[in-house]
Amino acid sequence: MPAGPEDPHVGYQTPGKGSARIRGHIILDDVPATRPPLRYFKVLDVDSSEILRDRIRNRFPSVRLGSPIDFYSETGLQAEQPWKLLAELLDKMPVYFLFPWDREKRALWIEIGGRLSEVLDESEYFVEYIITDENQRFLLGEHHSGILMACGAAEQWVSQLARRRGSSKT
Repeated sequence: MPAGPEDPHVGYQTPGKGSARIRGHIILDDVPATRPPLRYFKVLDVDSSEILRDRIRNRFPSVRLGSPIDFYSETGLQAEQPWKLLAELLDKMPVYFLFPWDREKRALWIEIGGRLSEVLDESEYFVEYIITDENQRFLLGEHHSGILMACGAAEQWVSQLARRRGSSKT
């Protein structure tokens, strides 16, 4: 019978202080998987993340990285769930994923960018985000109004996608 912290488990804690608070683990016999693992990803340290943000600011000076983000670009696609388009747009490309908020300084590097659509689909917390490749040739971002915005090489991708879908381009 599994019982150690290396076994699949869920931690819990009840409210209260001192001896009134109860902490523990529920050991799971079967861990359901809704998707394969992301494969390789890493969290960049704050300094590396800031260097990446500076590169983006230099490459795309009209883009506002704060919240709300704004690309000041004519290329965007209004969609019900814009993050679901990332699988098609990014496919197996390695990407950086950033939040526009000042409180989250770190960026993520993700080996298979197309998998982001699955991760974002499982979360209700990613309202705005920014994605770029390793050379900052493009930017993709979702505005809180449901617009997938594009700059650089991504402008052509999003325009083509909008034509194929017969969607409104903003």
